[in-house]
Amino acid sequence: MKILKQGIVYDASLAPRERRFCAWTSPCVLADGRLRVAFHAGSAKQAPDENTLVCGSDDAGQTWRIVCAGLPPLSVDGKPGSWHDGKISEIAPGHLLGAFWWLDRSDPSLPMCHPETTGTLPSRIFVFDSFDAGATWVNRREVNVEPFPGVALMGPPLQLANGDIAIYSESWKTYYDTSEGAHHAILSLSHDGGQTFERPLVVANDPANIVFFWDQRLTVDPRNGNLIGMFWTHDRRAGQDRNAHIAWGTPDGRTWTYPVDAGFAGQIPSPLVLLDGRLLAVYVHRHYPPSLLSLIHI
Repeated sequence: MKILKQGIVYDASLAPRERRFCAWTSPCVLADGRLRVAFHAGSAKQAPDENTLVCGSDDAGQTWRIVCAGLPPLSVDGKPGSWHDGKISEIAPGHLLGAFWWLDRSDPSLPMCHPETTGTLPSRIFVFDSFDAGATWVNRREVNVEPFPGVALMGPPLQLANGDIAIYSESWKTYYDTSEGAHHAILSLSHDGGQTFERPLVVANDPANIVFFWDQRLTVDPRNGNLIGMFWTHDRRAGQDRNAHIAWGTPDGRTWTYPVDAGFAGQIPSPLVLLDGRLLAVYVHRHYPPSLLSLIHI
């Protein structure tokens, strides 16, 4: 790969303290060529004051500005929370759909993950619409993830070949659950443009509960509509990562192959089908030398 240009989308060094820790970018190219990037911003990676910001560029990335300074606070069942992460997609020209991950912060002293059980704070996933290029977000509704607990948003809304909208996430266990826990990569489908969602489908799970298929990243193959999922894969019994794994799904997202070894070591691999049909995977390499790498499968 060759870097053509680079610049700063958001300078956190100039931001107020509660917006200086930024992570988990979600870039989006609009139909009219404008650029939008949603990302986490807070006083720490996991903090009760966190929110999702959106920055935009109308000149092909030459200059950037804050388009949305965060979503309004939301209390669910009388409990205040934070917007931990947000991902955005344009599902039709001028219509952005955002998926936002809400965490219960009724006790702001609690860390996101319990230090002993490893369970996570109560969480919800909501979707919003934006019709002004990400400046305002309206029409909040909740994504159905029942009966799975401890959900975490994994990527932007994905539009399938049949027009359905998929919100993909992963499920772990609740905060005070002392059990061993079971991990599932899941997918919630909407047949009405993201207005309502059916109960989630399982994308990947080890029935023996030994292998975790973490941080799923999904993409649509434009040639046939098939789905491709890649996973940071961990062996609980061995206490170490396995090679990244890959699975294939039918165009409607309902049927998935069991994940298989993708042939390389790395975390959070993100797939993208190139115009010539080759598959690009961009992933984190945390071993020596720590780096961000990419591979192309021919």
